[in-house]
Amino acid sequence: MVQQQVDKNGSDESFGIVPLHGNDGEFLFLLIQQKEGAWGFPKGHPQNNENELETARRELLEETKIIDIQIIEGPFFIERYEAEHDGITIDKTVKYFLARVPETKVTIDHSEIIGYGWFTYEESLDLVKYESRKNIIREAKEYADKHFEKTL
Repeated sequence: MVQQQVDKNGSDESFGIVPLHGNDGEFLFLLIQQKEGAWGFPKGHPQNNENELETARRELLEETKIIDIQIIEGPFFIERYEAEHDGITIDKTVKYFLARVPETKVTIDHSEIIGYGWFTYEESLDLVKYESRKNIIREAKEYADKHFEKTL
């Protein structure tokens, strides 16, 4: 069960990773499908005094079993949206870090995730429902295009 960590102002903050894999001259995004059906990136809440990056790494590991990643220092991407939980509107903020992933092997946590895939930029935009999440994909691709080679 996904736990909400809502503060007294009705805000919730999570941390995640946008995994990128270079393949034949283009980037592939790892998207996971949550139980409620939405596609997005691995993310979650801090545990045991973790910092933001530790939380993001742990969530990626828990949800996908991916260990070998290269976190890109510097850029991060913010997604903001409202969600309803037990009849209360919550202002959610997710801070995503960008990571290069050399291998595409994924083992999902079936208690939280019902599907996954490595998708092209265009496929990712088609799969993702929310505009705020599409913006994360656009910003990550723009950064990657300027700073990375498209092979690992």
